[in-house]
Amino acid sequence: MSYTNETTRPEIDRALKQLVSVIVGGKYARATKDFIDDPCERIKQCHKLCITEQAQSFGNQEKSSQIQRKIDSLNSLYALARLADEVEWD
Repeated sequence: MSYTNETTRPEIDRALKQLVSVIVGGKYARATKDFIDDPCERIKQCHKLCITEQAQSFGNQEKSSQIQRKIDSLNSLYALARLADEVEWD
């Protein structure tokens, strides 16, 4: 990685893939691998999985809080993924 060159779309895509995996874990990353080339859609699918997991954790405040942090992080990552789609890449 060079910090002096312009950022490229492939670098952004790799970063988004890595962050999705870190945020949601391997299980959900593997479950959404069909969307690996569409970061926004992949994040949406992970969000749905987290919402389902949160509903299943009803009554377990600690687990629900952990899942809410995942959801919040996915929302932030989605904003960055949308921005990457809006940039006109060379």
